[in-house]
Amino acid sequence: MIDSDVNFTKTLPGAPEDWQPPQPPEDWVHVPDISHGEPPFADVDNPGGWSPYTFQAKFTVHGKKGTYSHHEMPAGAQVVPKNVAGDREVNGWKFFYKGWHHHLDNGDFWREDTSQDNIFLPNRKSKLDGELLKDMGLSCDRMINKGAIFFI
Repeated sequence: MIDSDVNFTKTLPGAPEDWQPPQPPEDWVHVPDISHGEPPFADVDNPGGWSPYTFQAKFTVHGKKGTYSHHEMPAGAQVVPKNVAGDREVNGWKFFYKGWHHHLDNGDFWREDTSQDNIFLPNRKSKLDGELLKDMGLSCDRMINKGAIFFI
């Protein structure tokens, strides 16, 4: 049975507003196979907050005949376990299940008035100085035949 205090209907960043993750059939109930070593779902290392419907137990023998091995997603993805430092890392690659945050207060270097949906603010737009480029020798002939980056 799913713990009613846990919200498994979190949306995926970038997904449409009305998107919902896959849900079990109405009559589906999660029953851990404790006799084969499956832990209660609340004790499973589940950093993504996945539901027991999508993050299912796997056993050493196909089906529930062997002993509990791990939990995984339908495509076979497994959680990267924490190392002694508490990081989830494999061969130098760190994994962040709840999103990565820079160690500085403004480490992402975003201005407070920007967002993922509005990164190009009107007051941050720029334009080339046409008169200065002409003074430096830019012409139609130079753009077409001699290279537009002559000023470098």
